[in-house]
Amino acid sequence: MEAVAGSKMRKAVDRAVASREYSIMAAELIQNLASHGAVIQHPFTEVYESKKILALLITSDRGLCGAFNAQVIRTALKFAESHGHDNVDFVCLGRKGEGALKRVGRTFLASFPHIDRPTPANILTISQFLTEEYKKKCYGRVVIIFTDFQSSIKQQAVVKQLLPLSQDIATLVGPEGKQDANSGVADSEAGSSEKELEYIFEPDTKVVLEALFPRFVETQLYQTILESLASEHVARMFAMRSATDNASEIIEDLTLTYNQARQAGITQEIAEISAGKAALEL
Repeated sequence: MEAVAGSKMRKAVDRAVASREYSIMAAELIQNLASHGAVIQHPFTEVYESKKILALLITSDRGLCGAFNAQVIRTALKFAESHGHDNVDFVCLGRKGEGALKRVGRTFLASFPHIDRPTPANILTISQFLTEEYKKKCYGRVVIIFTDFQSSIKQQAVVKQLLPLSQDIATLVGPEGKQDANSGVADSEAGSSEKELEYIFEPDTKVVLEALFPRFVETQLYQTILESLASEHVARMFAMRSATDNASEIIEDLTLTYNQARQAGITQEIAEISAGKAALEL
């Protein structure tokens, strides 16, 4: 199981890393377009007054992956507690999150099956559901709670804003509370130069943005699912390695105990035979 998880981990990490640059560049494009007044008119950039939040919770369908599911579920429950339980509605992706919410008495709007190999086609239903709910103006924000893959030894459960689209690229790409200490200066310098760019829209602004913004939301959702999958397979590989090591230690301890018991039995038999022989000689 460790070998299988390791093979899946390498493929998942390669997919997540390969698409990460595209996701960042797409967010930079949105940031540049956000300086145009016409962008504000799009439903995905409107900020509604509702305090309610729609949260997509991404977990796995299976266990045997250490604390992977427990961490992201704990983060989701803390997020709901900090924003008010009545103000947060959940949408589940993966059976583990669905089961955990049921156990604590939480309801959810919808549940989607776990995606082993995400593609633009099989995440379209999730993206459309989230965007349609947001356009009803019932929610002030749409966030994704998932496990962000940072390295093979570090995966962190985070909250990332999906809607409304913000001019802040750190909000679009990075999770809440996760920002490099030196990124503020770099982003501000990059932003000052990028804002000087001007775009010519063909056929017009509305048509371009109507096509661009849904694709961008799908891209961000696609990337978060890839990051979650990479984190899941890494966690499962290390969990199986730990289980193998623990099993080996248990086997060694039991073998030692068995040999000690066997030796004690042989010694007892020898002692009994010696005692019987001595009794006969008397």
